[in-house]
Amino acid sequence: MKKTGIILFGLLVLINLRVEAIPNPQSDSIQYFIREFKYQEALSLINKALENDQSSKELYLLQGNVLRGMYAYDSSIKSYLKALSIDSTDNQILIETANTYKLVQDYQDALNYFSRASLNDTTNILLRMECANCKFLGEQYKQSNADFMKIYQEDTLNYFAIKRLALGFNKVNQNDTSIYFFKKAITINPSDASNVTNLSNILITKDKYQEGIDLTENYRLIDSTNQKVNSVNAYLYLLNKQYKTAIEKFNRCIASSDSSRFVLKNLGVSYFKNESFDTAKFWLEKAYLLDTSDVLNLQFLGLACSQAYYSKLGIFYLEKALEQYDPMLKDFATIYRNLAEIYRSWTQCTCEKRLEIYLKAYDLNPKDSLLAFFIGAEFDNCKKDYHKAIEFYKIYLKTKPPITDPIQLKTLNYAIYSNTENRVKVLREYLKKKQNQ
Repeated sequence: MKKTGIILFGLLVLINLRVEAIPNPQSDSIQYFIREFKYQEALSLINKALENDQSSKELYLLQGNVLRGMYAYDSSIKSYLKALSIDSTDNQILIETANTYKLVQDYQDALNYFSRASLNDTTNILLRMECANCKFLGEQYKQSNADFMKIYQEDTLNYFAIKRLALGFNKVNQNDTSIYFFKKAITINPSDASNVTNLSNILITKDKYQEGIDLTENYRLIDSTNQKVNSVNAYLYLLNKQYKTAIEKFNRCIASSDSSRFVLKNLGVSYFKNESFDTAKFWLEKAYLLDTSDVLNLQFLGLACSQAYYSKLGIFYLEKALEQYDPMLKDFATIYRNLAEIYRSWTQCTCEKRLEIYLKAYDLNPKDSLLAFFIGAEFDNCKKDYHKAIEFYKIYLKTKPPITDPIQLKTLNYAIYSNTENRVKVLREYLKKKQNQ
């Protein structure tokens, strides 16, 4: 509302100035109606004046301003273009036209008219900034970076140019340069939270979690109430594997009325990483209710349920994750692997269903030898298909590491390998006897 009020106030000042310039006996009435926000009445008088004088660029400019105040942007632009047809060099009309195109997010046309105005006034730095900004808003980041860099070289404290360069270089994946300009922006204005959160996100992509923690903690010395910074700060502790601190930080976010999905989800993940599975399930389910399609949340929720002895519910959530997931992505195999693990722990699961999931998971990741062992066990104990059991047991046995230390003979892994080797011998003997009968 505050920003809108400023815009409207500026618009009124501009309109009032233009009304005084109009040689029309009705100008006082027009000015009054505009001052009272009675734009329709003002527009009626302007239209009536235009019936008598269609060569007045001032009237068309005023008409465009009033129509823009009424949010009739297309009609407003038509009025400005009529004014420009009378005088194509009037910078005020060019700028108003450009600003209106920018309001409707037509950044290319906005750029065209700002460029024409800039050619008429080559020393006007603000017009050059508007041109560069239209390129940025139109996602022409390389061009906008080049323009803003020229402005920055002329004025190394131009805060708007510095922020745009920080964002623009990030958009073209020149993150080191982006980091430089974000840090410069923070030095000039340390209270701008957007610079802190944007820079933190870049540091996260570079795995510089501690640097992000330091950055956000420094900002919190200035303002400890900013929800966005506080949630990013907590997330950085999670990524840095400081799970207890992350839990504390995310709980503070919730206490400060930030119950966003981001906070709920990552608080749940923090509890999961801290092996507090029941509590993790509680928060992850809250996040799930806000977005049932978040695959990562569904994965953690499914695993939390399994670890908290809700195996059937864990299967439900992981199967939901599979419904949302792109089979071409790498983590699709991970979800199936986790699902297989839950099916293995669910005592009420049928062996047929368990085998189906094991085979699918193994098909997605044939290097998972432990899955081969589980598949062999299912064929052995459930399906009584001993040929298949031997086939998968042998795949598992191929991964048996060489014994380099006698102590290894006493480990659980070697016991499993040894038992599997013995089982293969038993099955071969059984099949051989059966064949000879």
